[in-house]
Amino acid sequence: MVMKHTKVGIIGAGLTGLIAAKALSSKGVEVSVFEKLSQPGGRMRTENIDGWKLDVGFQVLLTAYPYLKKHVEFSKLNTFTVEAAATIFRDGKTTAVGDPFRTKNILFKTMFSDIGSIKDKWLIFQLKRYVDKRSIDYIFDERNRTTIEFLQEFGFSQQIIDRFFKPFFGGIFLENQLTTSSRMFLFVFKMFSKGNAVIPKAGISAVARLLEAKSINAKFNYNCEITKVDQETIHFKNGEKQSFDYVINTIPNYGKRKDLDQWQNCYNLYFEHSAPAIIKQARIGLNANENRLINNIFYPSVHQSPQDKKGKSLISVTVLNSNGLKEIQIIEKVIQELRADFNIKDARLIKMYEIPYALPKLDGPVNTISFDQSTKTFEVGDFLMNGSQNAACKIGEMVAERILEDLG
Repeated sequence: MVMKHTKVGIIGAGLTGLIAAKALSSKGVEVSVFEKLSQPGGRMRTENIDGWKLDVGFQVLLTAYPYLKKHVEFSKLNTFTVEAAATIFRDGKTTAVGDPFRTKNILFKTMFSDIGSIKDKWLIFQLKRYVDKRSIDYIFDERNRTTIEFLQEFGFSQQIIDRFFKPFFGGIFLENQLTTSSRMFLFVFKMFSKGNAVIPKAGISAVARLLEAKSINAKFNYNCEITKVDQETIHFKNGEKQSFDYVINTIPNYGKRKDLDQWQNCYNLYFEHSAPAIIKQARIGLNANENRLINNIFYPSVHQSPQDKKGKSLISVTVLNSNGLKEIQIIEKVIQELRADFNIKDARLIKMYEIPYALPKLDGPVNTISFDQSTKTFEVGDFLMNGSQNAACKIGEMVAERILEDLG
């Protein structure tokens, strides 16, 4: 068969590269994957530090993502479910809100919380009905505006926008002014509405390891630094080069592409403290206080119990905007806010991650694309459609199908 004599080089072992490798190698194509780091995953990596498993950037898997669900067997990941709820911290008080159909004992707390009016809470129910009635393709064809414009048009008050939507969806979009496209907001809201948010107990890198194992005929090469791609030839930093029939490049030249005018970045800090976790459930905590660095917190220690960490808690802190502060200043300010807003007085820094290019900012996200029929080198990733795990999986499948169609 032609496919057995076809060589495809894939640059990057993130979701897109892994899905493409799995799809092509399953058809007998000779696939070589090149990754700069020492492990697969790209933006979905886990590191073992000081006895804890740290995901490089707090993130969850949404089980309703159709292409993630298609390619990743959640039953093999040994996941735990993050509650469909949030604890909101504001002015020294805490408020619990959530989906009463999926979270126990949350109905009355939500109804009587001060995040918004009764009308606001009714509108959330109406918004759920709104997205449930619309297909994903329909959502991505809707009139495009910012998320905050959509929320205001829908009738939500500024109070609930500031106290719930900004901290919650700010943590997802990595910007808390809600300038992200309303299409992305509706898509993500629909995914949260239809399924669960889960995290692998072994860390988010379990997804990449599972996909790597399913690409049984692909060759994975780690610690490979690439200097350039010249047509279908990949050049490596050590001076070597390899030629292929097709090249899939999942690592864009950040800042040099005309269609990528901006990327969102963030900081993820992990601290250990001796006091009991201030949120004892697998639930996100939102910081609704004004002018803060901390956007949200989460306790990975609710599912991790290292032998030498008894009596210790591990807290993940997400910072969206450094406000021009240096790294040491960010750490100091976060520790101050942990003490003032969350009453955590003995936080010890385990690791701080600066995550550049964490999420593409696209003015008009879409749900599908088409490829040039004459090309044999592809630059692909979620940045071509929308910034999501679902798009990363879908684009990996699509580029593999495009090559297989070319091969007949």
